[in-house]
Amino acid sequence: GAIDSLTGIVYRHPDRRPASVWELMHNPELVIRHSKAGSIAYARPGQFRAAAISNYSVCDWRGYDYTASRLNDYYRSVLKMAEQGWPGGLRWLHGEDT
Repeated sequence: GAIDSLTGIVYRHPDRRPASVWELMHNPELVIRHSKAGSIAYARPGQFRAAAISNYSVCDWRGYDYTASRLNDYYRSVLKMAEQGWPGGLRWLHGEDT
């Protein structure tokens, strides 16, 4: 299943089964149902146009401390541009390419 470690969102189907990233990419309604007014602003279908895989073994969950990193202005700006489809092909917002 798809889990957002920054926000604690576990993406699920209406019947509570976990939704995979592949399913989120191909079924915008699964994303929309996690975007409630006043909650996580970037949980929108545009954020699931593509996916990357990180190899975190769920059985090793005690070894990861997600409380050290929260959604900040840097990530918000990147997510906002991704949602807009990276107008003009822009990919580097903060000088990361230098």
